[in-house]
Amino acid sequence: MKILYVLLIVLCSCTTKATRFICSCEDRTKMEQFISKNVKDSNNTSDEETEDVIAELRKTSLVLYCNPIIIEVNRNDYTPINDLNLDSCETMIPYYYQY
Repeated sequence: MKILYVLLIVLCSCTTKATRFICSCEDRTKMEQFISKNVKDSNNTSDEETEDVIAELRKTSLVLYCNPIIIEVNRNDYTPINDLNLDSCETMIPYYYQY
């Protein structure tokens, strides 16, 4: 029974690598401008919902303007943000789903 508890603790404490994005104030301004410009140029008469277009533009601008970093996260996808030493103008954007 003790072995089962030890195995459970080991499995729950495993970490994995994940990509997160660090965006400065200038990066976020560029992202906003990119989204604003391109949402106007998008074809709003198509079957695509506007909120879906904005979500895709946000993902694209994130990749274009922000710096990706690879960090270790635990099994619950917790990101140790205090370990990143970000300044007051930097923001970590935790979730980006690649398809």
